[in-house]
Amino acid sequence: MLKDFRDRVVAAKWLPDADIDAALTDPNDRREIRIALRAEVLNSGVSLTAGYKGFLESDEQEQAALKYFDEAAKLAARAHPANAGPPKTAMRTTADSRS
Repeated sequence: MLKDFRDRVVAAKWLPDADIDAALTDPNDRREIRIALRAEVLNSGVSLTAGYKGFLESDEQEQAALKYFDEAAKLAARAHPANAGPPKTAMRTTADSRS
């Protein structure tokens, strides 16, 4: 797949040979190119949501942050044991103010 991509980049003159070859040789760039290609295939073949999820699954920072959601929920439950979540505020509507 990456060879075909490289050939397309060169044929379309999006980048000089040396630039795309350098990118494909660099492990970080190569990884990012693979991720972007996968996401674009998912965008085109499945849905934009699937492509977005593909990006998120490979995002190390996103994955690290997700590990803290359980901890945050536990802390919220300890802080507000009556409803196991943050306090909810009542919104007044125009109809409420008329009564």
